[in-house]
Amino acid sequence: QQQQQQQKKSSKKKSNNSSGSGVEEDLEFLEIANLPDISHEIVWEQIKLDALDRFEIKIHNSCFETIPRIASIRSLCTKVGISILAREYDFTTSHPFTVNDIIDARSLVKHINCTSGDAQLLLSEARHYLAESEIATANAMLSEALTLFYQCTPFQEDVAECHSLIANVHLALGDRYRALYNQQKALQISTRVKGTDHYETLRAHSNMALFCKWLNLPQEALYHISQILYCSKLLYPLHPETVAILVQFSSFLLEAQRRNDCFQAIDEAINAAKKIYGPEHLQTAACYHTKAILYHSFLETRDVKNFILFYFF
Repeated sequence: QQQQQQQKKSSKKKSNNSSGSGVEEDLEFLEIANLPDISHEIVWEQIKLDALDRFEIKIHNSCFETIPRIASIRSLCTKVGISILAREYDFTTSHPFTVNDIIDARSLVKHINCTSGDAQLLLSEARHYLAESEIATANAMLSEALTLFYQCTPFQEDVAECHSLIANVHLALGDRYRALYNQQKALQISTRVKGTDHYETLRAHSNMALFCKWLNLPQEALYHISQILYCSKLLYPLHPETVAILVQFSSFLLEAQRRNDCFQAIDEAINAAKKIYGPEHLQTAACYHTKAILYHSFLETRDVKNFILFYFF
């Protein structure tokens, strides 16, 4: 019996050592360097080494220049529970923040969101029926799933997704006003749960802009697309999605007959595409093609001809 007890103790020690090995590996960098002396060059160099060792991926130095720093700061603040002052920060220095920049600190409470397993099952089956174009069956399942979700809590991600799918169902059935109502509910829930500048909230704004466009509500459509554009420029200035949003924004301005703003948006899309893809990429050429279509829409046929001859030939 004593031998068995000793074997159990030794096995427990081995398991504890094996479970803590990952933590020790993660803390190697903190043991080597002093925290006050860490700069962003040292952090990025460590990230490059870890990515190469663990995932065999080589990260170039140019990738660090295009990282959305504001989005990273927002994610960090929401995770640790602090609020910082809204101002311009110089990230090239070793200490971009000071103690005076912290304006609020609050405790975070982690909890499990109450949800319904039956509702999630109905939601997954409704996605399957929507993919097979069985609109009536999908609509019935989504309505039942939404009822079960509301019995738990009305503010969660699944409720927003359910409203968004119901909006697509009503749009396919031709009931555009109900589609607009459900998409508005999805936008409100996503804004409250995820935040104003979350990518799922921006996607809900994009759907709202399309629904308002189909319902001949140009001012409302421009409001939602402007909201997307503002957050995209602020958080992801050099991102492929920003180029697509600028092109979409120019098409909305075309319907509103705002010529100067329309060409300003498409010129911004072309400049962003040149920086992201390069001047000879197909996406850059597609932006130029969109500009030629805008010239044609404003009945400027001479500019269309000169523009196409200048760029494509």
